Amino acid sequence: MELDIWKIGTNVGSMIKEWKNMVFPDLKSNIFSIVKDSKDKYFLKYNKNHGEPGSYTLLWSDTKLRQNIISMVNLGILEIVDFNKDNWISDYEMILNGNIQLKTKFFLDSNPTSKIIYNHLFSEMMQEEFNCYFQYKKEQKSNSKNDDDETQKENHEYFFKSFKDITFYNSFFVCLLKDIYKFSNQKFSILIEEKPADANKFYKYYDGFFDLQEFSPQEQNNLEELAVSFLFASRKEFDRVTGMKTTKNKRIKADNDPHKKQFLELEDNIREDFKKANSRKEMLSEIRTFGEILFDIKNRNHSYKIPIYQRDYKWNEEMIEKLFDDIFTGSNDDQGKKIHYMGTLLVNRPRTNDNSNLSKVVDGQQRLTSLIIILKAIHAEIIDRDIIPDPFIHEIMNTKNYRNLIEMSFERISGNPDTEAFKELLTNAENPKNPYSQIWKNYGFLLEQKLDSELCSDEELFNLTEFILRRVLFTITTDYSENEFEIFENMNTKKVELETIELIKNIIMMQIQDKVLEENEANINLHFDTKILKEFRDTETKNQVNSTKINNFIAAFVNYYQCFLDENDKLYKTIQTAANNKNELYSIFKEIVIFKIKEKTNSRDGKINLDEYNEIINFLNEHILLFKSVTDRKYYQNTNNSTHILSDILINFEGRTIYTPLIMFIVQKYMNSYKEILNHNELRRVLFVIENYENRFQVVLYRGQSLTNTMNKVLEKVAKARKINDAFLKEQFMSSETMNKIITPSNEQFKADLKTKISDKTLKNLIRRVDFWLANGCSLNLNPTHEWFKVLRETREHIIPQKLNDEWIEILKRNLKTNDINAVNKKHAETLEILGNGLLINHSPNAAAKNNVFKIKKQLYESDPNIKDYYQYKGYDQNEVFLMDLSKKEEFNFDDAENRTKQLIEIIMKIYDI
Repeated sequence: MELDIWKIGTNVGSMIKEWKNMVFPDLKSNIFSIVKDSKDKYFLKYNKNHGEPGSYTLLWSDTKLRQNIISMVNLGILEIVDFNKDNWISDYEMILNGNIQLKTKFFLDSNPTSKIIYNHLFSEMMQEEFNCYFQYKKEQKSNSKNDDDETQKENHEYFFKSFKDITFYNSFFVCLLKDIYKFSNQKFSILIEEKPADANKFYKYYDGFFDLQEFSPQEQNNLEELAVSFLFASRKEFDRVTGMKTTKNKRIKADNDPHKKQFLELEDNIREDFKKANSRKEMLSEIRTFGEILFDIKNRNHSYKIPIYQRDYKWNEEMIEKLFDDIFTGSNDDQGKKIHYMGTLLVNRPRTNDNSNLSKVVDGQQRLTSLIIILKAIHAEIIDRDIIPDPFIHEIMNTKNYRNLIEMSFERISGNPDTEAFKELLTNAENPKNPYSQIWKNYGFLLEQKLDSELCSDEELFNLTEFILRRVLFTITTDYSENEFEIFENMNTKKVELETIELIKNIIMMQIQDKVLEENEANINLHFDTKILKEFRDTETKNQVNSTKINNFIAAFVNYYQCFLDENDKLYKTIQTAANNKNELYSIFKEIVIFKIKEKTNSRDGKINLDEYNEIINFLNEHILLFKSVTDRKYYQNTNNSTHILSDILINFEGRTIYTPLIMFIVQKYMNSYKEILNHNELRRVLFVIENYENRFQVVLYRGQSLTNTMNKVLEKVAKARKINDAFLKEQFMSSETMNKIITPSNEQFKADLKTKISDKTLKNLIRRVDFWLANGCSLNLNPTHEWFKVLRETREHIIPQKLNDEWIEILKRNLKTNDINAVNKKHAETLEILGNGLLINHSPNAAAKNNVFKIKKQLYESDPNIKDYYQYKGYDQNEVFLMDLSKKEEFNFDDAENRTKQLIEIIMKIYDI
């Protein structure tokens, strides 16, 4: 069960008791706020009954105080009296800076603590919030739409707005269910997916503050139903996850021999299971145990093949642990009636196949491989404990002449790293070539974390062996047609767990001539991996395939490709009306690829040979590289790539997928057959038009209207144009016909909004552009001595910091000529996010600068040559263009931030004038 829990580090019961005994008697029923003094200590500020001011100094640290407030607000011990939800922010700064008024219910309610909490949870306000959250979770589960637009992501919905913490409630409710159902620590640890010691420690945080004896049976039932609904959504799901017994095994299988011996009669029992299965009417689908599958291999020469279109083994330690825990729990059932159902294993066995005993695994290879790894680990542990294994398991796991029965009967793609790891594991290789493969990692995890003798007794190991072979079930569906590719795709198109890259592979593989595929499987697979798969690997996440990047490519390619189609083409019309939906875009992408394949081949069956296959792969590779050349920062900032000369413009569109098809089309228009860019300054002027309008939209319409449909219309106009230049593109952005209801911000509107709060991303775009423009003689054209902005891990530095210390407060008081801290805080809130208070610096000096005064910050800025040598810091004074020189200032205040903002705006308006 995936559960985000809040490990607070302090017992909630003792926390409430501490406040009840120390703080609340002083407060009584008075309304209070929390403020911080000049020494960073917190105290409660309130008015007594007769109006005179009162205060209470809090002894807790900042962290513990946050824990106290979060816990007691969520449980209804503290009530927020005065609070504007429209101004809600995600952290607790508003509570800790005196802006929120609170009161305690202890002096308003005569009930004990448990009853106060109960009444709060079932109040009208909280029930409304719970129902809203349940509805949101329900819609989230059923929502299959895909939208990677960064602006759209920011518009997500917040729930529990009155400082209600969903993670806290997860923690609270799961511990409440432990109390109600008396879960053992082992079962509780499995439920929250923590080690037993960590689970026990976590539970102690919530132990003893909620007395169930104070509630009636009906009230207890209400609490249980609320907890179940919050955590599991339904009683059925709760029963599925927790409906398991953890009683001890009822028998020990051992004898008086020097060695313990497994005598499970597995082969005889599995043969009897077969007889029962075969007495049923013959069907396309039948239920088989994992043992029966292995029995077929051992006694009936049955074999399985993992086809080329299948993905690599993907299960990680967390996934195999969940499977193991389910099997382990089932094997401890006293009644012996538990089973574990593994779902459908779909295999393809064409009637025309020469080998009738060979089945191709269309769906289920991840689960099947995981079971084999678990069985191998069980067998290894049996041997390690000096136990003689049951003859059946010993024979199928035994290695003879470096071969193994299972390994020989599960044919995998040659040349694949997983194939090598699978073979090495089953043949007991002492020095595996890739010990860090997921197959070896899962195997090692099981031996160390699950099957160690301190965690799993001999008795449990024996029952586990029998259960995995006789009580783990598949529904095996055998398809006798020759349409395995289509079946694989239809089954997996909407599966979250199957990556789009496998589906792309499948599109192509199903179009290759059978004989060509059979004879060249390894080379075909290698070519796909080299030209397609490799381009989507993410080096920062251990070479895992970046699914988001693949889906973004498909969306961009589909919209880009329409530029080369006739308006009367059926495919063109399909693209025009397509929704921004991952599955729909994939279907169109598939149509395009099949269309290109049909263009290449002249064979009667419409399938391609090896050369034609290579042409298709090269076609896709060419467009993947085009996509990366305009979207991937690591790619276009590499001086070896042709789009490097556009990098200062392209970085503005990072995460803005709505522009990608348009930019791809424009860039390829300026490329020759060698993918070199011609007339680069002309191309820069064209792309700069898009940059200009993007930054205008971000400043003026931030978090506003969607530009997706508008950009599609611009692309449509550009695709029809005989010549694309900056004047033509400007015309489109200023056209009401093209822009529809979206009005391009005027110079006046743009300039006015530049004085207000600027988002981090937009500030980065503007500061980078200003610095590049100044560094290149107030021009956007490239020249032999042009300079690039080299801050690679840029972060926003607030010169006047987000959190003011005493020194900053004194400086800013002098600046405002006041001693009123409220006036300083008000001006600070207005100034913090404006242009003139921002710098782009690398992460390290930014982290070190924190809330130091400007004099110290300067030393940190100048420790990084990429900062001190740029005009954003060292200033500019040429050709009637002026920007403040921060290196010559000893102090920085509100006036400086505002003056610098004015200077930056003047420069930005020169750059982005329309």
